[in-house]
Amino acid sequence: MGSRLPARVGAALGAVALVALSAPAASAGQDDQPWSAYATGTVLHAEALETPTLQDPTSTRVLDVDEAFSGATADSQGLAEAQTNELGGTVQPAQSGKKSYGRGFGLDVSVAQTGQDQGQLTLAGLAEAAAPPQEGPTKQEIPLDVDPIAYSATLKGEAFADWATAGVPCVLGGDTSYGLGYAEKLELLDLAGEAEEEEGLEAPLLSTNVAADDRSVSWSVSRTTLSPQLNENMQLAGDKVGVVAETRQTIAPVSILTNAGAPVPEFLTIEFLGEWVLRAHAGGVPGSAFIHYGPGEVSPETPLLRIISPGEEAETILSAQDLLGEEGLVIQIPTEGEDLLLELAVGEDPRAIGGNADSQPQIAADGTSAAAAVDVLRVKLLSLPGTGEAAELRFGHMEVAATAPPGGIDCQIPVQKTARTPVNAGETFDYTITVTNPFDCTLRDVRVEDTISADPGIVWTVTATNPQADTQSDTNIVWNDVGDLAPGASKTLTITVQVAANSGGGVMHDVANVTAVCDDEPAAGEDDAFFGVNVPVTGNVRVDLPDVIQVGAGQAAPDLPRTGAPSLLTLAGLSLAGTAMLLRRRR
Repeated sequence: MGSRLPARVGAALGAVALVALSAPAASAGQDDQPWSAYATGTVLHAEALETPTLQDPTSTRVLDVDEAFSGATADSQGLAEAQTNELGGTVQPAQSGKKSYGRGFGLDVSVAQTGQDQGQLTLAGLAEAAAPPQEGPTKQEIPLDVDPIAYSATLKGEAFADWATAGVPCVLGGDTSYGLGYAEKLELLDLAGEAEEEEGLEAPLLSTNVAADDRSVSWSVSRTTLSPQLNENMQLAGDKVGVVAETRQTIAPVSILTNAGAPVPEFLTIEFLGEWVLRAHAGGVPGSAFIHYGPGEVSPETPLLRIISPGEEAETILSAQDLLGEEGLVIQIPTEGEDLLLELAVGEDPRAIGGNADSQPQIAADGTSAAAAVDVLRVKLLSLPGTGEAAELRFGHMEVAATAPPGGIDCQIPVQKTARTPVNAGETFDYTITVTNPFDCTLRDVRVEDTISADPGIVWTVTATNPQADTQSDTNIVWNDVGDLAPGASKTLTITVQVAANSGGGVMHDVANVTAVCDDEPAAGEDDAFFGVNVPVTGNVRVDLPDVIQVGAGQAAPDLPRTGAPSLLTLAGLSLAGTAMLLRRRR
């Protein structure tokens, strides 16, 4: 009998090494699998906008404008390199040591004035956040009155970033990053050329201060998140996790001054109705990479864009149904006397980021990537009488890209298992299984299946489970649903095992598999199919214990530690008390 003690000590210490491999820290998560997401939007972008003042036709102001700008990035490999959009705007500056980032601001105006200070910059309402660790939401909110350049009743920026930390395999049930840009009653470039004491600009070239209060706001939200593996028909394409990058926008009606110098200003107004959405989804399996572009809600003949010329009734240019076609419209809109000419490209389908209007979104057949850009409306040329030209205006500019690893992301639920060891033949012991919810959503439909096996010669019986299992045998125990787990909550299950008195010696083996659904109520306006809702997640743990000690015929059981803490083996390893006891017996 004494010669067997070293073998038992060796078996117990060997079990420590095996169990340590199954610790939660080794479980799969978003840090272990390469994926990335990128989303950005700007409600209004204007560049090379050249206009003299009414008083001095020789003067020139060159504007580069971004109104209601949002950006969100995430990359499991890090954000060491800066990212810019196809317009040259910074979506994410270099972020050493960070893996997710959000940015948002209300207005960015760069102005160069001939004969005066060059490169004046007004940046309003900038908010930024980067993770890890979780940061935000950070918020900035200000009014702006910089006559004659810009006016806004309210400019806002908001940003948030999150990333998995120790014990949290993935960020589920919330965004990995988001950015928000917001502008209310925006006016740009006063053609009157003189600062006024009154609020706002006297004769703004561009203005969104033309509608009722509830429609005078432009906003853009960009976000990155993990989602179910879906196909384009919103059906599950796999049982792991995919990547979503999305931008949503609401665009306030925009008026453009048409009669510079006239006693009574006249405006051409463009109305953008509804919410605009551009989304990239990459699930990592065939059929799960796609681009969605369209309004948030569609009903028959829903008007989305209307042009209102001075003194005329509104004309519907684009409906939701038109948008669902394959090609956009190019429209030229003159006013009376041909004094104003707008060439509009509207309702185009998504294209490649950085590509021309004829390019196609980049979608991988294996489901690992999807990327696209779109403009709700592009004004190629704006000619104002006696005031020069605007080279380009873009309304509703959006870009999204998502990349997932082959097969998708495996977000493991942390599962722990403990049992004391060694156990003598004839004794009873408990397997204890603990399931923890590390996510920001509620885990529902939590199913636990436990399988017990052993080396040849070991005989055992499962005598009890707590709570009572739905299916119970000596080798397979199943709980179909152990109840909902709120964020941060844990559930403990026990299996009581009786080792037969005539059992042989060796090692028992136990595997616990857990499946669940990460279920969370979506925020207002969010599609139920995305943003952590109904994401399938799994977890498992294997332990090779206890070490069963055979008791010989007519021989008393060895006087080994039998109860309580002195010999508990957990996923963290063998307790110091149990180790000391075994080593003393070895000596």
